Amino acid sequence: MRWLISSDSGVFNAVRGFIADLSQRDYVDVAGPPSTDDMHRYLHKMAQTVPLPCVRLKLRMVKNLTTDERGVEVTCSDRDLEEIARWQRRAVAKR
Repeated sequence: MRWLISSDSGVFNAVRGFIADLSQRDYVDVAGPPSTDDMHRYLHKMAQTVPLPCVRLKLRMVKNLTTDERGVEVTCSDRDLEEIARWQRRAVAKR
């Protein structure tokens, strides 16, 4: 998840806005690249766009019990975490 936050300025800015209490939501929806299977399935049908997978990051302010520092906790479902890992593998393969 750190990779996603650091690699996408929109997600990074949304987390920063939440920390600064400028956000009206406690979640961030992030769209990523489609899977190869989805691309093949939709591209064979002419004039159809490929749907983008979306993950939801939930944000929550927390306090570190050891240092008393405030911070943001970013969580997501296991399925969303697997999708983020797929995006990271795809980004690394493109390099």
